[in-house]
Amino acid sequence: MRATLILLLIVFKTVSFSHGQTNTNISGIVNDYKAVISLDVCANSMSVSDTSGLQAGDLVLIVQMKGASINLANNSNFGNFTNLNQAGKYEFNTISNINSGEVTFEYQFENEYSVNSKVQIIKVPQYQNVTITDTVTAMAWDGEKGGIVVIDASGSINIESVIDVNGKGFRGGAASNSNFTCSWVSPQTAYYYTLASGRAGRKGESIVNFNAVYECGRGPYGAGGGGGNDHNTGGGGGSHVGLGGDGGKRLVPSQFFCNGENRGLGGNTVVYNQFERLIMGSGGGAGHMNDSLGSGGANGGGIIILRATEINSQNGVLTANGANAKAGSYDGTGGGGAGGSVVLAASSINNPLLIQTNGGNGGNVSDDLSNTCYGPGGGGGGGFLGLTLNSIPSNITYETFGGNAGLKIAASSTCNTGNGTEVEDGLPGGFLEGISILTASDLFIPPVFSISSDTLICPGDTITLSAGGGGLYLWEPQSSLSCNDCPQTSAFPGQTETYTLTILNGLCEYTDSVTVEVIQMPQLSISPENVFLCTDTNITISVSGAPNNNYTWTGGDLQSPQIGNEISVNPSETQVYTVEWTDSLSFCTVSKTSEIFIEDENFATFPEDISICDGSSVQLIATGGTNYSWSPSTGLSCQNCPNPIVTVDTNTTYEIIVSNDFGCRDTSEVTVSVDDTVFFFSPDSVSICKNSSQTIFLQGNGTFEWSPSSFLSCTDCNNPEVSPDSSLNYTVTLTNGACSHTETIFVEAKEFPDFTIPYDTIDIEFNESFEIDISLLPVEYSISWSPEFGIDDSSTANPIITGIESQEYTFTVTLDSTGCTTTQTIYINVITSEETYDIFPNAFNPTGGGMNSRFGPFDPGPGHEFDSFQIFNRWGVKVFEGFSFADGWDGKLKGELQPMDTYVYQLTFYDRGNKMQTIRGSVILIR
Repeated sequence: MRATLILLLIVFKTVSFSHGQTNTNISGIVNDYKAVISLDVCANSMSVSDTSGLQAGDLVLIVQMKGASINLANNSNFGNFTNLNQAGKYEFNTISNINSGEVTFEYQFENEYSVNSKVQIIKVPQYQNVTITDTVTAMAWDGEKGGIVVIDASGSINIESVIDVNGKGFRGGAASNSNFTCSWVSPQTAYYYTLASGRAGRKGESIVNFNAVYECGRGPYGAGGGGGNDHNTGGGGGSHVGLGGDGGKRLVPSQFFCNGENRGLGGNTVVYNQFERLIMGSGGGAGHMNDSLGSGGANGGGIIILRATEINSQNGVLTANGANAKAGSYDGTGGGGAGGSVVLAASSINNPLLIQTNGGNGGNVSDDLSNTCYGPGGGGGGGFLGLTLNSIPSNITYETFGGNAGLKIAASSTCNTGNGTEVEDGLPGGFLEGISILTASDLFIPPVFSISSDTLICPGDTITLSAGGGGLYLWEPQSSLSCNDCPQTSAFPGQTETYTLTILNGLCEYTDSVTVEVIQMPQLSISPENVFLCTDTNITISVSGAPNNNYTWTGGDLQSPQIGNEISVNPSETQVYTVEWTDSLSFCTVSKTSEIFIEDENFATFPEDISICDGSSVQLIATGGTNYSWSPSTGLSCQNCPNPIVTVDTNTTYEIIVSNDFGCRDTSEVTVSVDDTVFFFSPDSVSICKNSSQTIFLQGNGTFEWSPSSFLSCTDCNNPEVSPDSSLNYTVTLTNGACSHTETIFVEAKEFPDFTIPYDTIDIEFNESFEIDISLLPVEYSISWSPEFGIDDSSTANPIITGIESQEYTFTVTLDSTGCTTTQTIYINVITSEETYDIFPNAFNPTGGGMNSRFGPFDPGPGHEFDSFQIFNRWGVKVFEGFSFADGWDGKLKGELQPMDTYVYQLTFYDRGNKMQTIRGSVILIR
């Protein structure tokens, strides 16, 4: 303890270079480490339990140490990385303020951090020039913080000694003794167990968050080596860039001994596609032990980060090796720790410099048995070197070997080298050149949120509420707001209301509130509030409810405002009066209205004058009131009802008085005249053809009734349509009150021609004739056809029609004795079929004699009209022209017989449908 204290006290020694720059000599632990317990992105701050040693202006390194995701299936995929997430994400930043345990930073965070994944703040000492005169190291990683040496110099870092973070990284799986009794029939094959199960050693720590469910077992924990399974197998080596080796198996002389096949597996590698993470070496897995003679896994190497203009070495050493696992006997031993990381950011690196990120060795195991071999630990994987230089200078020696597998050291020849247990070495690490270091550079500007102040409003008023500084806004409650997601909204609360505003700005949320107090006003009572009056009526309107009589009346027929608690008015028409009271402190007003409805003088409706027949009655109806009076009472069924029945035999005039609930009166007179005159005008008779209809028009001053109803469209109208099948007399009665009159009208049903054309359509060939056969009764008729085109006689029922063109014909027959007509139609469809003509031979011999000595068309028959006939030789010269169907060519042109050859002909003519036909072809002249 004394030596450690002296080391810490003699950390810095400052000297001056000859050119005036300051140099500082350092050794020991030069960084300060703080575990982050909470994070406020909106404030750009982190909270720590202890801020001692930190102050505004300090350069710090922020690192999230864990947070990667792995496959958790209990099979061979257990522990494989599924996502590195934010594990290892880092940045350099500067402290701007410290308030209690809250550390605020000058620059906006470059990364998203999860406090649950072990974020730490490391104070970075800054120098002009610094010389490492004795060993510089880091606080060992304790699960929350530590494990990293980081030094920054504006000038040079001079390494005259060692920066040593060997074994300062992620912790190896701690040794634990198992009381579990093994069985050779039930080997332990799972990839994870709890510690309490006793069936496997602990896994090595890595960039994956700890979970006790998966604490033990042969499966790797991300890059951490797996713990050896029961029985007495070795732990797997921790991994980084290089893969950790698998632990050794336990070999037994017989199958009846406890099996040791399921040794701890080496961790998974971390792939650096680009430099964006700071990752320590992972711990090795512990061996399985039940005799307390095995060992746990070794720690991984830590991280060294140097930033300077130049780095000068005087045979200096930067070492971030994984630790070697301890040896054991008669139990499984632990895997070696993985190599850590060294990151150098400098424009030049001068003189010989040794850099190491080697993996640690697995634990050896010894015993004095010749027939049993216990599992040694696997070797740790090599680590990582990152350089901002584009290549590793020749003066740098970089070692990143994988750790050696543990050995079985005993007299047994079966596995005295360890190879028989299949234990594996770790694999080498790697490096990246041309990297860049992430330093936060965007100044943090705290969002400035604002909201309106609390305020007072009068009842019914609207006020504008404003806010600023956010991207999204949410006001609540929403019911009395014009907009609930706007930075500016109109509020119209019916009572005092407190509005809560939530403002979102990126990931930041801000909540505040504003109270809008609605001033309480007295409740006014006005009387009467609504009333109906007759014209020329005085009324007093009064108001109460306010603490004084400072009331102002306006509206209606008031010529100017009136002051007081009542007014007297005599409106001539409906008016609305408003009374208003004003609070002397807030100047808020409250008002009330009274509407005075003036009843119309002519509010009632009365019956019109009416005539009735002598001895009949009529009901008279008045409306609009509540009380009715009829006078005189003569002939009335009731005198004080709205709808009396009147029965009089002389003209009588009644006075009607109607009053309502408001006391208003309306009067009128109605005269009931007695009149027995009925006006009726009708024809004596009507003649109608049986196959037609006709409307009979009557005139009269009452209602009509026809009898019988046969053939009529209506029996109670003055203009029915009649369609008789036979002649008959109709009786028509006109009724007007008690008065009526009856007339008889004779309707004569005249005969009409009755026949049927036996066909609707006739198909005939063009120019073909067809005789129509229509049978008529032997009486006198007049007949007509329309149109007359193609008909030989349009005045007969049996004409001959010639098919010239398709046509619909109308056939009309008029019966001479009655003048009634019947009309029917027939359609003549003229068929003009396409004719084919075979009227030419295909060869002729003008010298052979006979019928083929001349060439021409045969006559196509009657109805065809010749047009032209021409023959041409092969050169287009016309050699013949005919002028009728009878003309033919004799094979000569200008008297000279033409050579044997093929000739072309063309005939044009009109066919029987007067359609032009053209026939072209060729003929061979034979000689």
